[in-house]
Amino acid sequence: MLEPLLAGTVPADVPADAIQLVQDLGLVRLDSQAGLVIANPIYAAIILRSLAATTRAFLPAITPA
Repeated sequence: MLEPLLAGTVPADVPADAIQLVQDLGLVRLDSQAGLVIANPIYAAIILRSLAATTRAFLPAITPA
């Protein structure tokens, strides 16, 4: 649910309780004009890093030539 928000797209088929959970955790807030948005720029950076961690773990190490 958080990944599409960061990408600026609409999440598909998100259960209402998942939305309520991220609101209760303070990760997102309901903006009167934009709808659900990440509540804090710092949260956006941390969430992005967390989502990328798995992908990064499977990439080979790059060493300078």
